[in-house]
Amino acid sequence: MHKPHAIKLPILGEIESRPGLRDAFRRVYDFLQSFYRADYEYKEQLSSEMLELYGEVTTNFSLDNGGAIGPAVTVMGAQVGYPVQGATSQPLVGIVSSYTVTSENTVQAVFQNVSGQVLNFNGKIRVWVFPKDLA
Repeated sequence: MHKPHAIKLPILGEIESRPGLRDAFRRVYDFLQSFYRADYEYKEQLSSEMLELYGEVTTNFSLDNGGAIGPAVTVMGAQVGYPVQGATSQPLVGIVSSYTVTSENTVQAVFQNVSGQVLNFNGKIRVWVFPKDLA
């Protein structure tokens, strides 16, 4: 993961100036130092929020019309309340899908057949969990 590098600011004692300007330099120096610290903390928080957790499972199932099935996918670090996005290795024509973190490290994928015929699935279910509470 890329982390921003610290900017080397001069130590206050290294700034040579007249007594009248010294206070002005001190204020500018303090402002720049607090600005850099806030910027660094913001970038750290942003980069940690953009990480996603990933899990996949290979499965096969057959769904009758109106039937539903819910295979579980293990995603280490997933917590209840985290947003989830899912995908499959096959097109889901006639199947409605949803993904939810139901317990720690477990995402429940639910597939419901709305096509009016029996459907078969044989492939991978992939899920991405984003570690950010929706509060």
